[in-house]
Amino acid sequence: MLTLGSFILLIILGYGLLRKKDYLLFVIKILVVFSVYINMGYFLKVGSFELAYSEVLLVLAILISFIKIRLEFRIPTIMYLLIFAIVIFTGFLALVNGSAPMVIPMGSSWDDYFYGRIGMTEATLNISHVIRVFRIILFIAVYYIIDKYVIRDVARSNEIKRFIVKIAAVFAFMGIFEQITKLFNSNIFIDIAGQIFGVGNSQLTWLVERGSSPVLQGLTLEPGHYAQSFIPAILILFTDKLFTERQRFMYFVLFGYVIFFCGSFAGIGIFLVMSIMYLFSKGKYIVIKVGTLIFFGLIGLLVFGQRNPLMFQYYTLRIQAAIKGEDIGSSDGVRMLTLENGLDLFQHNPLIGVGFGTTSINGFIPSLLVNVGIIGTILWFVIMLKGFTRTVIVNRSWLVLVILLFMLVGGMKNFYGVEMILLFALVFRKPVLIKEKDVCLNKSIAQ
Repeated sequence: MLTLGSFILLIILGYGLLRKKDYLLFVIKILVVFSVYINMGYFLKVGSFELAYSEVLLVLAILISFIKIRLEFRIPTIMYLLIFAIVIFTGFLALVNGSAPMVIPMGSSWDDYFYGRIGMTEATLNISHVIRVFRIILFIAVYYIIDKYVIRDVARSNEIKRFIVKIAAVFAFMGIFEQITKLFNSNIFIDIAGQIFGVGNSQLTWLVERGSSPVLQGLTLEPGHYAQSFIPAILILFTDKLFTERQRFMYFVLFGYVIFFCGSFAGIGIFLVMSIMYLFSKGKYIVIKVGTLIFFGLIGLLVFGQRNPLMFQYYTLRIQAAIKGEDIGSSDGVRMLTLENGLDLFQHNPLIGVGFGTTSINGFIPSLLVNVGIIGTILWFVIMLKGFTRTVIVNRSWLVLVILLFMLVGGMKNFYGVEMILLFALVFRKPVLIKEKDVCLNKSIAQ
């Protein structure tokens, strides 16, 4: 079954094919939209199987790249990929040799385990592992495309950076509109979005408020995903010279507002990271930066402290629930349970993990360590930082900050998420561009 969103996407792709000269870049932009900012619903559903919009666009981008890109590979990157594949394969072997760990059944919910509705079973190799390996292959292929086609071209790179920030602003305004509708106790925004894009198996459709304040989830599965969708735009905004101080201020206020009020714990962490980056970003307007942060604090006190005093109580209870591993109708007790289980699984096989895709832990870095171990985690970062073109690592201090953030934010989906490609390709790597005069000089020296 197709959705209205499926036909809209096909119309957009058809329009681009007729009107856009650089069709591959156009498809990459649409892929960014449906991978980062729209992850609700499905393009096609057959029974319980759901084909995501982003997966259709991933395959399309790869097919077009066969025409547009000449294949070139760097030997070191190929070696890292082969070793990474060996780590994954070795982890799978551990699932069939009698030493598999106990996990919740594949596809089951941690909430069901938390409430005692299901128990743990011995991990087994199944079709879900194959699907996740296929997604990793698509992930690597798209990283290659973006690296070779976008990053090596300064004009394309700058265009995609501006697009990411501008489209994030569009979805921020959508969040404000959603907030306005929910202030009138209406869930019309999510209802209409569901009719257009479909309602997937893990889509939250009933969540209207938390702590007497409207939650914001945009066109994503839940508020935490909505907050995380702004991470690429935030990193690009505060690390690139494309944006003026005035633009940074305006985007900070806009992004900060929807992230601050989205009602997600992940949003609070992302807002703090964005505030740190804004405060220490290059520029002379430190008074304006500090004043902006104070302004957000006062707004928070005014809205949460005066109009909605229950919001403070709500977050206090969530902190206590996270520490004690209790449930208050939120996910914090479940999150702590996954982290405790992840620590046990990590000790089971710390070097190569328990098998890629065997379990999902709260936080991207913990999930990485549990599934592919220390070796696989190091290789993943090496592959992302080395890429497929000659580059140098940049923004190292911000990389450390983002790693700390992903200790508690994200999860299994970030293994093969396009947002991670955008971060490493556009923020943490800078291409080594060889100038024509340098090439001539090298030829003269060689002769």
